[in-house]
Amino acid sequence: MPVRAASSFFIIDTLSVPPLDAAQNPTPGLVATVFATTPMRGANEWQISWGDGTATPWSCDFSDPTLTTTHTYPQPGTYPVRLRGRNCRDPMMQGPILQLTVGDPDAIQVTEFQVQGCEFGFCVFDAGEPLVFDQAFSAVPTELRYDWQSDGTIDQVSTSPITVHAYQQGGVYRPVLTAVRGASEDTRQHEDFILVNETGSTTIFEDGFETGDLGAWSASTG
Repeated sequence: MPVRAASSFFIIDTLSVPPLDAAQNPTPGLVATVFATTPMRGANEWQISWGDGTATPWSCDFSDPTLTTTHTYPQPGTYPVRLRGRNCRDPMMQGPILQLTVGDPDAIQVTEFQVQGCEFGFCVFDAGEPLVFDQAFSAVPTELRYDWQSDGTIDQVSTSPITVHAYQQGGVYRPVLTAVRGASEDTRQHEDFILVNETGSTTIFEDGFETGDLGAWSASTG
């Protein structure tokens, strides 16, 4: 019995990629939802570029006509988000850019507060010796508050980083820095212990060197 061959063809519409809209969380967060209200035409795959160096995998799922997708950003900011479409005939096409703002753009974070020469959990200096502090922030601060003694009292306030400080008395210190930007502020305590010798004395490390118990360390000897 002869076999009849069947033939068929399909038509690809002209590729058209609609603009994106956005719905953000009611509270200032880093999670944002984007969606396309106008149907995409002529595409068999779609993708969203988030503007932070990442993108969704290419998808052929058009069951949701709004193409709704949620993304979590690593930090506050404004990102250029675009919807992409492609098919087997035309080059990839990108829709208009959506400038998406997530989180509080004025929020600030102290990303570094470290005295140079500190490692392994502690560092040793002499009284009166200038200590150089490396400092970095996620945004430009409007005010900086320094608690050098780590006793809850603000010792210095400045609009620019104070990078050099000298302790005049021996002791163990972990200074605290608070950065302010508008209504946002962030506090960071120096991670390592700063041991300061009295002038003319030598620090002796006893059992505390291995146990981490500062009470077991002899402060100094003349």
